[in-house]
Amino acid sequence: MTAIVDPGEYPPVDPRAYRLLRERPWLALGEAMSAISAIGLLVCMFALRWYGTVGPARGPEGSGRTSAENAWHSLAVIRWLMLVTIVVALSSLGLHAAQHARSKRTETAALVVALATLTAVLLLFRLLLDPPSPGAIVDVKFGGFLGLICSMGIVLGAFDAFRDERALRTARRGPA
Repeated sequence: MTAIVDPGEYPPVDPRAYRLLRERPWLALGEAMSAISAIGLLVCMFALRWYGTVGPARGPEGSGRTSAENAWHSLAVIRWLMLVTIVVALSSLGLHAAQHARSKRTETAALVVALATLTAVLLLFRLLLDPPSPGAIVDVKFGGFLGLICSMGIVLGAFDAFRDERALRTARRGPA
């Protein structure tokens, strides 16, 4: 990585930090990706079916009762973590938009990375290894996989925002 030397700044400055210090975008790419993925996860939670179940066979026909559920109805504990992750990711974007005029921003990306990573890992475990109904045949619907992709999008966007925050913090502190 090459360093850019600016006569008005203390040399050397990381190129990523230099861009962030000079341009000061109110919405970074990572924050936008995290917020869009959070909205996508919210839509997936309620609008799409995550699990389809076929219950035990009843009667001579041999077919069981079928049903399909969204994440809100099928994930009892994880749904609250998903909801908290969505609220924190969107609140982080709102806080940074409100602080755009100020010279200092609150660093929220580490919290979003931690929550989103926990959510993505638990969703991955719940979707692939531990389906919600052990007494029935369960298949994971498209909404489950799309929700997992959205939760991973929150993680990736928040991690990019975390890297931006770290580069800014290093640039403001100056070279060691």
